[in-house]
Amino acid sequence: MSERYQREIEDLLRRLDSRPVREPVSSKLARRTATFRAGLHRALRGFLRRAPMEQFMIASIVLVLVSLICNLIPPLALVAYWTSVLSIVFFVLAIGVSVANRRAAGPSGPIWRGQVIDYRSRRNPDFMTRLRQWLRRLR
Repeated sequence: MSERYQREIEDLLRRLDSRPVREPVSSKLARRTATFRAGLHRALRGFLRRAPMEQFMIASIVLVLVSLICNLIPPLALVAYWTSVLSIVFFVLAIGVSVANRRAAGPSGPIWRGQVIDYRSRRNPDFMTRLRQWLRRLR
């Protein structure tokens, strides 16, 4: 039994004395940037989990900052112009999504005991109700 341990110890010592095996640059880089990539992945996942309105608003703020920085460097004046135009587009989209969500989220009529009161006749529904029912049946 001790002879087996002796051989293992000698084998380990031989390995320590030999030249170390070189690790490829790609695996070194992957190992060293693993925490950074994981943090970036979590940040992107958190950003994409937000409502579209918030995403557009954050993107417009970031683009305004980028355009201000690009304005300081004269050769990047054209980039600054287009980033500012894109930030305005994102800002308008954020406001549009906000208004559209507010209209869609509200109740469609008076509420009593937590339920919407529907005064329309069930026997003779309007055109939009019939169209919605027909589309639901097609699914």
